[in-house]
Amino acid sequence: MQDMTLWIGRGRGRKRLELHGKFDDLRSTQTCKGYPYRYSIRGSDKDTWTPCSLEHGVLVNWTGYFFTKEPVDIPEPDGWLPIMEYSF
Repeated sequence: MQDMTLWIGRGRGRKRLELHGKFDDLRSTQTCKGYPYRYSIRGSDKDTWTPCSLEHGVLVNWTGYFFTKEPVDIPEPDGWLPIMEYSF
């Protein structure tokens, strides 16, 4: 697993949210010690390795899992948050 930082867009006129966590690109990974919350990262249509959104679950264009220490407020049930920038 790799350390990863995501900068999430929160809507017009609102400050971006900076998230720190762990990234893994193996679908078999279910947990990460010390990081109890797991989210899926969707890649772009042009390049699936370019993260474009953070979601509860992704089937198409899945890039990997992002684990966090704190929950992320993602709109339910089919919501997503845009990834504006990222770094490893």
